[in-house]
Amino acid sequence: MRPIITLLLLSGFLQAGELTKPDWNWYGGWQINSDSARITHTPGTWPKLIYARSFKADTVYRLRFLYLAPEGGLFCRTGKYTAKLSPQKEFAPVDFYFKTDNQGKAELCCFTSGESPVHAEVKDISIEEFDGKANAVHLDFNRDPGPLPTSFYRHVRWERDGSDKLGTLTVVPADDHVDGGKAMRLKLLAQNPPKRINAVSLPVPVIPGRRYRVGGWFKADRDGKAQVIVDGGWEKGLEHWVSFNNFTVSPSWQHRSFEIEVPKEEKIAQLKSGVLTLSIGMFCENCSELDVKEITWSYIR
Repeated sequence: MRPIITLLLLSGFLQAGELTKPDWNWYGGWQINSDSARITHTPGTWPKLIYARSFKADTVYRLRFLYLAPEGGLFCRTGKYTAKLSPQKEFAPVDFYFKTDNQGKAELCCFTSGESPVHAEVKDISIEEFDGKANAVHLDFNRDPGPLPTSFYRHVRWERDGSDKLGTLTVVPADDHVDGGKAMRLKLLAQNPPKRINAVSLPVPVIPGRRYRVGGWFKADRDGKAQVIVDGGWEKGLEHWVSFNNFTVSPSWQHRSFEIEVPKEEKIAQLKSGVLTLSIGMFCENCSELDVKEITWSYIR
């Protein structure tokens, strides 16, 4: 019997029962069984699991799956964005948003990379149209069974001359919050800190020329300043649009939100991709820890 993997489409317009070519392609060691795709990475190779079927033109979709990557090394690419997924020792859910081109094409790809024989597994893959006007995006950490947040894919020094890792990202209990649950903690470890450090989210959907609200709950180890950055994406030779939103934080949980006017794609060509990223950070002269909970990106008008 031929190995299969189920692709569930919640909107119901597309459903594939078998992982077969040409809808799917796999290279370099991916093993397919009845409910998942597994890989043991061979150093020096780039094994890929690719879904390349056409969709509706100029439409935003959500790709959702569970993944397991104990040693890290698993990447996902949707359109122009490639994200290295955080290591997870238990299956963790992750969402990617992408927009098809005017011919309905969008390459979706999972792959491994690196110099170590890492292991990874992907299962419960689903793809559905996403109505960004009717549905907010919630970057919540309560669902994450692993030690690291899946909604944020890199931790950076927010300066032009460096992107070195200066701290840690973890998922921690938020017992002192009115809703309890968990939070993401951004912790500074550098002895000679930069001005600020940030954690960058996976892409969220956007309609250029419209207004959005971004907000969440924040708590620091002491009084200080933090920021939420909405970033349209940098591309060589094109104008870079970014919105900086700075605010105060304290040792008590506080909710902060900001309205963002997103420019039209005629002004910022990168927004034609239909997605942008959020960046959460703190100013290091004041704080060394920032807890973040229930980040929401929602359409206003």
